[in-house]
Amino acid sequence: MAAHQVFKPKVIALEGALERLVVDSSLHARFLNTLSRLEFLEAQRGVASVDLHVFRKETLQFHVEGTRHAWMFKKLACRLDGRVADSFGHQATFAGDAWDEYQAALEAAVNTTLQEASATLATVESGARTCASWLAAHRLIELYSVYEPMLAASGIPNVVAVIIEDKLVHIESLGEQLAALDDDLSSYLEVLSDVESNCFRRFWGHIEACVEVAAA
Repeated sequence: MAAHQVFKPKVIALEGALERLVVDSSLHARFLNTLSRLEFLEAQRGVASVDLHVFRKETLQFHVEGTRHAWMFKKLACRLDGRVADSFGHQATFAGDAWDEYQAALEAAVNTTLQEASATLATVESGARTCASWLAAHRLIELYSVYEPMLAASGIPNVVAVIIEDKLVHIESLGEQLAALDDDLSSYLEVLSDVESNCFRRFWGHIEACVEVAAA
């Protein structure tokens, strides 16, 4: 069985901060705006270094869907608090540039891991970025799966289920790309999982700290 069919991120406790923010419309709006921001960044990152001579239609689809996801979250955020409408800045989101830092740290750590493992993927241009995007997409599905029932119970439109479905398709596409580039991916998947979870713990720690301060 291909690695991308069995991979599951390490469990990180998310419920505490989520349960605290969904009961406060202002905090919830900032969180939704944070999700909008990170979806926008993921969409931009996916096309940032693409060679237009080998531009896959799946890449364009991912960019369009990521931007659509950002818009869906932004609309919900504005429904709860119109003050977040015109900004992705610190006062309108949580954790500032923490997702940017997660992306950069993850890609760098994945690149180091692949090189140390003498992985075939390490020799492929954008190999580490594709792998990092694959890992991050799995993590977002885990986050959204915990958040989705809370959003559904909050009385505002639940768009997360649709976004999860889109991400599962994207993960499958990325997984197929990775498998074609390196059929030995499963042999260092555990190390990559540790790398990703360490990066995400730092990101989520920023979210928890911001919620703590904002709710005080």
